[in-house]
Amino acid sequence: MTDQIESLTRLRFHPDQLDPIRVYIETYPNNAHMMTIVCCGQAWSHAWSAIGPGSLFDFFIDANNSYIVEKFFGDTKETDYDQIGNDTGIDGIDVTSMLLHSDILCDTYGEDWCLDIPRCTSSDAKYFYRIIYAVKNHMIQIQERAYASITGGTSL
Repeated sequence: MTDQIESLTRLRFHPDQLDPIRVYIETYPNNAHMMTIVCCGQAWSHAWSAIGPGSLFDFFIDANNSYIVEKFFGDTKETDYDQIGNDTGIDGIDVTSMLLHSDILCDTYGEDWCLDIPRCTSSDAKYFYRIIYAVKNHMIQIQERAYASITGGTSL
């Protein structure tokens, strides 16, 4: 991407059951984009060097939520201590006690247990999925309003 921004779009909205969200979309030559999402004092950014034909709104709305979350958030998984406790019978297991019980973990998950322990979606990632869902819904509403203004009130 180059440093020359062709356009900057800012969205601000307050979805139900979430903190206010701000989205900044920078458009560069050759249909490259940078998007930054800000919510509750945290910010996540991702750049696409090209998205093909169409707008970033269309691309973002149509993209799989897991794809979007992984691009912005990175690793969405964390160790599933509840599942490990259920599998091994060890109550209150955590990262420290895992080392103390490595023999049980080896019996349960194999010699490479530290690579094969159960993982689940982190609570932070679950929160970010909710943010992505809200951003997509807001973008859809913007597109519907724009289409209605062009067609004289009929919706998509």
